[in-house]
Amino acid sequence: MAIPVDGRLTSQNIFAGPFNGTEVMYVVSPGNAAQGQSFQATTGTLASFFSTFPARAHASVFAAAPAALTPGITTAQMLGLSSGATIITPNATGQVAISIDGTVLVGSTTNGAIIQCRFATGNGPANGTNVTGNVCGAPNSGQVSYLAGLATAKTPFHVSGLLTGLTLGVAIWIDLSVLNTTGAQAVTISSVTIAAHEF
Repeated sequence: MAIPVDGRLTSQNIFAGPFNGTEVMYVVSPGNAAQGQSFQATTGTLASFFSTFPARAHASVFAAAPAALTPGITTAQMLGLSSGATIITPNATGQVAISIDGTVLVGSTTNGAIIQCRFATGNGPANGTNVTGNVCGAPNSGQVSYLAGLATAKTPFHVSGLLTGLTLGVAIWIDLSVLNTTGAQAVTISSVTIAAHEF
């Protein structure tokens, strides 16, 4: 039985809605299943049902020490967090929340970097590849700007993004692009964790 597209959410997590002249009630339970009862008004028949839904995808990746990058001030480079591989395959909604944490070090106190989350289908780019893929969210979102305070100091950073409209069953890669703000000093990004959750 299909979930009614024009139903309503009632109290106690009960989803109720008309289905071909039948008042259908879904009691949403934890996980990827639902149960409830349907009542056929014309026949007076009451029936119970149990329905399952595709499990939502989740993924986590840790990269301890990707190779340092030397991007320019106009062309960013990819970090290669999912080089030659994918990170997550959406199964249920095609909507994925991404969160990336790590540390950044730039070898000059007069330089900084712009770090941005990017994604695309297929296998991910290698470390040092020129920028590719799509921004995780709206333009200029999913990014952080960093200015070095000390040439030897690592600074924590966090970027995130929401992806919508992804094709179910098609895997995507997730990565970071890095751009120098001035000069072309090496940018070292380490202890990177990617968390991706379909919602």
